[in-house]
Parts: sequence; structure tokens; C-alpha cells
Amino acid sequence: MTIRAGGAASMATQVARLYFDRELSKVEIAERLGISRFRVARLLRQARDTGLVRIEYRDQVERDLALARAIERRFDVDLCVVAAGPGTGTATARVAAEVMGELVCDGMTVGVAWGSTLGAVADQLRPRRLRGATVVPLAGGSSRIDRDRTPAELTRRVAERLGAAHRDLFAPAFLASAPLRDALVAEPEVEAVLATNRRFDV
Repeated sequence: MTIRAGGAASMATQVARLYFDRELSKVEIAERLGISRFRVARLLRQARDTGLVRIEYRDQVERDLALARAIERRFDVDLCVVAAGPGTGTATARVAAEVMGELVCDGMTVGVAWGSTLGAVADQLRPRRLRGATVVPLAGGSSRIDRDRTPAELTRRVAERLGAAHRDLFAPAFLASAPLRDALVAEPEVEAVLATNRRFDV
């Protein structure tokens, strides 16, 4: 980011520095400067439009934009991102971490499953300090899953990266019968976590 100061753009410069350098939200900037958040948004747009702030994207992972758009249209999804090129395992994790970082905000509930790819995503997440966010496991634990890739472990790691709270689900992922499953999910402690899962944002 490059910021060029000028007399007429002093307010836009101040807003841009608070937003990009201090990483304050638009609401926080509005409260600090005594202006509306709509004016904050206008000043940030002005800063970009006039060249006061220049944003450069330096993706180290190539993305296939055409394929992503085709998948969005074919399956009617809001957002699809496709990592392209060699080494797609690591590339997928890095791109997914970038997208997740853009999607998750203060106050959100994030559901986490398990697996090696998601473990790599957790490692690639940029450290943040979200307020009021919670990470919850989408399934219980199992000896069939590598310990460092279980929902509980990945929930903890994602929460640590996001600076969020996390919930534990003290239940097995696989059960021998439907009646046993029904009895388990009726337990208040388990039911409370599953109820959180039904309200997750990401």
C-alpha cells in the first residue's frame, strides 16, 4: 500500500491509515473521528479512486477464474475459488485460507470438520483477533482419524489463529446404532454444541 498525503485529502489519509495500518473497522473509525460510517466508506473509496491509496494483489498461487465462474453458474453457488498449477494441495490450502480470512468476521460462528487439507488451511490462516467469534467442531472424535487432524484439534487450531473462542464436542464421530446416536444427541452438553452448529456462518 502506498499513501500520498495532501492538504485536500487529509481526512481521507487519516481514514486510510486507521483502516489499513491500524486495521480498525469502519464503525471504529467513525466513532473515533466523529463521522458516520457511510462517510468513512466514501473516504476510503475516494482514497482508492484518487490514488491516495494503491492496493496491489500479489497472489503467489495462480487462480483459474474462468473455471471458478463456470462452477458458480453450473451449481448456483455464491463464490467458488479454484487454485491452479502444480502443487495443488498446498495451493488449495493457501487459497482457502485467504478466502476464509476474507469471509470470517467478528461475531461469526465457524464450523470445522477434519482432514489433512483443512489442517493445512489452519496452518495457512493469517493470525487475527476477532471479537465475539466462535469456532465449533462439526463432528465428534474418533480413533480412526489422525490425532492432529481431528475436529477437536482443528477447531482449537483455527480458533487460535482467528483469536476466537472455541467449543468442544465430547462425543464420538461414529456410533454403532441410530438409537445410541439419538440418546447421545439428547444429552444437554452435546445438544448445546450441535445447536450451535445449526447456526454457523462459515
